[in-house]
Parts: sequence; structure tokens; C-alpha cells
Amino acid sequence: MPSRKAAVKKLRSDAKKAVYNKRAISKLRSEIKKVEKLIEEKKIDELKSALQHLVSHLDKTSARGNIHRNAAARKVSRLMRRVNKLSVS
Repeated sequence: MPSRKAAVKKLRSDAKKAVYNKRAISKLRSEIKKVEKLIEEKKIDELKSALQHLVSHLDKTSARGNIHRNAAARKVSRLMRRVNKLSVS
């Protein structure tokens, strides 16, 4: 247990941040699964709006530092490639 007042406060704030970060990452994973499911079902109309929402969420999450910006860009790139392959076929 921390002995200084500042260390105790830091512990509390870190716990709050951990809850927020976990919630953000969980929501992001759920949205990715939703988009992947739409890709599998080949529902292009619904897919475009869901993908746009996901890209926005990925950008916000990476800007806040929950995930690395390169990881967000990689996820967007891979999903876009799959969607573009679908729409060409």
C-alpha cells in the first residue's frame, strides 16, 4: 500500500482510467466483430455505415491513446481491403 498521499490519489485515478480504457477497447472489439459478420453475410448497404462508424471509433480510440495509432490504421486497412474485395466481386 502506498504511504504518500499523492501515491494513493494516483492509485485511485489509475483504477478509474483502467475501467474507462477497458470499456473503450471492449466496445471497439464488438464493433469490429459486427463489421466482420456483415462482411461474411455480404450485406453491403449495412456494411458501409457500420464501417464508417468503426473507422471513426478507431480514430478516436487511437487519439486518446487506448490503442496505438499504427494498430488502428492497420485494422482499418485490413477491413477496407476485405470490403473492397467484396464490392468488386
